[in-house]
Amino acid sequence: MFNYNLRHFDETLFAKLRSFRYAPRNFKSLNEDIGYFFSRIDYYVSLESLVRGYPVGKLLRENFSGGLLNYLLAAKNAGCFGHFGNAVDPVRFAVHFPTSETTLIWIPKNANTAVKRQLLQFEPEERRAKIRKHLFHETLQAEFGLDRLTWAKARPENTTIVVRNPYERIVSCYLDKFAGPVMRGGEFEGFVKTHIGAALALLDIDAPPERSLSFAEFISYVEHTPAYAWDDHWRPQFPFTFAYPDARLIPTSRLDLLTPRRPVKRANASVGAEFRPAEKLTGEFAETLPEKLTSSSITSYNQLVTPSLMARLRMLYGADEPLWEKALATAAADRAPARKRRQ
Repeated sequence: MFNYNLRHFDETLFAKLRSFRYAPRNFKSLNEDIGYFFSRIDYYVSLESLVRGYPVGKLLRENFSGGLLNYLLAAKNAGCFGHFGNAVDPVRFAVHFPTSETTLIWIPKNANTAVKRQLLQFEPEERRAKIRKHLFHETLQAEFGLDRLTWAKARPENTTIVVRNPYERIVSCYLDKFAGPVMRGGEFEGFVKTHIGAALALLDIDAPPERSLSFAEFISYVEHTPAYAWDDHWRPQFPFTFAYPDARLIPTSRLDLLTPRRPVKRANASVGAEFRPAEKLTGEFAETLPEKLTSSSITSYNQLVTPSLMARLRMLYGADEPLWEKALATAAADRAPARKRRQ
């Protein structure tokens, strides 16, 4: 059910990667962050393997060398390639907290600020002091992130992944990144403004980025963009789990399971309430531009989703449903012993 949209074939990317064969790249000569490049490598080797009939491992050996090659081969063995641009660098979103013995695989838009703060509080003061408030995720990743070469030799066990209802996540992403700045009179993040410009051009809308997008326009943009070009904030959740099939899944609705004896304090509350799948999809704001939205007018995420939009969202994010259901089942099973003890 993943988006294998190949209509926008990127010959420039293929030419770049094919040039690596004459001087295979290692970490030092790659000249860009492997975390951002990873999905494009997957796009390249998936298509090259399909067209040329070469094993993925052979293609990686043709283009990369040294520690980078060892890392990519380890990622291949973990199931991270062959997904036509949907793959996610398995280390970029992994942090290890030694005191609580927790390796967290974090997925953007899944209550990460609250979850990371909860686990960080158990770490020594000298390490916590290195985390900067205004660069929280970046400095925490630098301090507690996994080393790629170490990961290639021995992938972590006892991993935890916080999972969110896929449709609530995508509406929240839109409101936070595309609508919220307009509604609050603030600035877009740099990467968001770039995507707005690309979306307006794709949809043939002559307007400045400050106009932003309606939710329906945002989904059209995602639909017509190949998976390797998606930002991880709206990439499906399942690709983040490729290398961690045995991870413990916790739903965002049960963050208390993360550290049962200490409640998790929520952070960065999203605009609106929540997505209610059992209730009517009214969708009255699906086509509304952010300048006409207000926080008080959005009482349910269902107001941005029409039945026809929901069918399209299922094509994009339906593969996340089993992941969400498994997380809910895990949470329900965790409650069962407590009920039994009370009886």
